[in-house]
Amino acid sequence: MADRQSQPDLEIPATAPVQRYRTSSDMHPAALYTLTDIPADEFNELQRLCESRTGVGHGKAVKLTPRARFIGEPLRAVFNYHPELDRQEEFDAIMFIVATGRNWRENGVLLVSLDAADPDDEECRTNMFRIQPEMSGGTVVGIQLGNTDGEESKETDWLTPEGEERARRG
Repeated sequence: MADRQSQPDLEIPATAPVQRYRTSSDMHPAALYTLTDIPADEFNELQRLCESRTGVGHGKAVKLTPRARFIGEPLRAVFNYHPELDRQEEFDAIMFIVATGRNWRENGVLLVSLDAADPDDEECRTNMFRIQPEMSGGTVVGIQLGNTDGEESKETDWLTPEGEERARRG
């Protein structure tokens, strides 16, 4: 069943001011946000599910931020807030995960990258795609370790017909 709530504005700028993080080898958990009103126990379940296939401990791959709830706000609000977390050095500065609707189990979550560009490109180009919650934390860890990249991960977007077909094939 489709999410009957009004759909949030998912527009963000094409580039982000995150060049200084390109050479960082620090591995911090991805921040988890929501744009919709998810009960606290369900939001905690979403966090656990996002980390379920990472092989690391709770809060090591995906973590709730001090301000994780942007209910009724556009994705741009998260985009503007996320760089503030850099001061704490507790979260990945480039990637974050967002629940955009109450039906996140069916519709997936967004995995947002603030630097999906070629490293030789001076600009940090933003990118996002829908992904199964269970795959999101593992995808973040894979990108951090260099085992995969954002474009390769985007190609497995399970909410596209091509991604669904790949998921069925395993």
